[in-house]
Amino acid sequence: MKTKSYRSSVVFVAAAVLTGRRYFFELTTSPNVLWADLTKFDLSSGAPVLTLNPEDLALSGDVTSGFQKAVKAPF
Repeated sequence: MKTKSYRSSVVFVAAAVLTGRRYFFELTTSPNVLWADLTKFDLSSGAPVLTLNPEDLALSGDVTSGFQKAVKAPF
């Protein structure tokens, strides 16, 4: 019996600091480490969905203010 092999490439690496409420991520297409300060977001029920364009190569460091309200939820 043959089994299927599923392969995918790693697109990003992420880490969260729960006590500091920071979310760090690094895209494999960019040498920059990005982070977002989760204390600056409205995470309550019904809050607007926010997005960040990961293809923007100018992103670097703290990208908290770069998030925009989504016109339509991406999922």
